[in-house]
Amino acid sequence: MKISIQDATLIPQVETRIDRLTVLHGTLLRCIGALNVNTDSTSHLVCEALQQAADELAEMIVQDTQLCALKLSRYRNRDVGEQFIDLEDE
Repeated sequence: MKISIQDATLIPQVETRIDRLTVLHGTLLRCIGALNVNTDSTSHLVCEALQQAADELAEMIVQDTQLCALKLSRYRNRDVGEQFIDLEDE
């Protein structure tokens, strides 16, 4: 698989962002789980807010994963006069 050097440098950044978002998403879900035990209205409101944030993070993770996959597939068979590196040799 060949990919331009510029796009190859972006891929690790996107993968790092996906990893960080995934960890943050897991943290929010654990907080929701801990607060769900409480039955008071304040805990319920906090859980709703955390769930909205978790849903937004999940959407960001999906979008970034699709972006990363798209970048890789766009350059899989492309061969123009740019400088390329071969990812299969590394």
